[in-house]
Amino acid sequence: MLEFKATEILILLINVVLGMILFFLLLAISRRLYNGARFRSLDKYRADYQPRLEKALADGTFSDKRSTFEAPLLSLPWQAVEDVLFRLIDKPSLRAAAAQAFQSLGYVQYYERSVKSGSVLKKALAINKLGRMRSGSSADLLLSMLDCKEPEIIASSVWALGNIGDSVTLPHIFSVLPDLFRQELISAKTVENALLLFGIKAKDILIEEAKKCQDPGILAIILEARHTFPIDEPSLDFAMSVLRHTDPEVRAKALKVIAASPRAMRVCVEPGIAPLLADPVWFVRLQAVRALGFMECSSLAGQIGHMVLDERWQVRRAAAVALTRLGDKAVETLLTLLRSSDRYARETVCEEIQKTDFIMMLIWHLTSPQLALKEKATEILRTMISLRFSSVLREMLETLHDEPLKKEIAALLREEPSQ
Repeated sequence: MLEFKATEILILLINVVLGMILFFLLLAISRRLYNGARFRSLDKYRADYQPRLEKALADGTFSDKRSTFEAPLLSLPWQAVEDVLFRLIDKPSLRAAAAQAFQSLGYVQYYERSVKSGSVLKKALAINKLGRMRSGSSADLLLSMLDCKEPEIIASSVWALGNIGDSVTLPHIFSVLPDLFRQELISAKTVENALLLFGIKAKDILIEEAKKCQDPGILAIILEARHTFPIDEPSLDFAMSVLRHTDPEVRAKALKVIAASPRAMRVCVEPGIAPLLADPVWFVRLQAVRALGFMECSSLAGQIGHMVLDERWQVRRAAAVALTRLGDKAVETLLTLLRSSDRYARETVCEEIQKTDFIMMLIWHLTSPQLALKEKATEILRTMISLRFSSVLREMLETLHDEPLKKEIAALLREEPSQ
């Protein structure tokens, strides 16, 4: 009797489990069918609205046709119009008209209400939408969100303000940044990306804020953002003034600003940069080498060459690249490095020579009437061949029509070590 009841219970449990599996399977299938039908309908609405909205925004007739684009809140047509406007707002020629359409059709007002109430996720989504809509009228609301304690809300607000691009909001953002960083409510990368979104119109404000800034972390962020825009005299002067800052991030970012300056050739002879080649922090040395390389400071070729022996491979490689930018003026320094016992340094130099036009200069020097230059070029190429950096020479041997030069290359390649 007991065995019979146990069997019944087991069968019942199996049936229940199978029933649940079947129920959830049918539920998943139904949901997929429903979503598929919904997305197909949404695509049809988008296809209908896209050409009509684009034409209305382009020819300035949107106000007259606005009623044809109105739809019940959160309906499929409402969502389709929003999606199409987001596509169109990315077109510079339609940006202002699309932003005005978002306002006129009530999307801005809806998402502003969502920002003021709802869950953190709902607020963050609404803030991102307002940023994508470039809703300048929402700037004050977004600025108020910087006072909350939710990292997601703060990050979304900073990004949205950057996307809106009203540089008037920058002073307020900088005023609250120290507290936000102190409480670890926002990351430096988020702020950097937002500052870049503000665009070139914010470049003057960035330097003015930098001059007042006491927080080295924020100062480094400002310099990082500033170096991506054309560098003017005030920005260059400020960057030079903080090269001796106690914070290494600030020193490194200042060097990036200097390297981006059109006045860089004059800066390289000043005493500000060269000492940073001996900075105790490796990424400062890296930026110093890169800056001098961009400036093509031939007077510092020897000091740049010494950096090819740096303890950090990043600095070594940057120094090798910088030397190849100097052309003939770096030949003597390169020879010194290739004569050293540091195989890594030698290979790094050879690799950078092969990747740049520098190797072509050396090849043409093989038939130079200047005997000293020819001998130096020959020694560098011979060293490269011994370290198995000969692919460019082999290619030149096959494609050149200059017979004297081909003979010089062939003679060098005969010295190549066997495999």
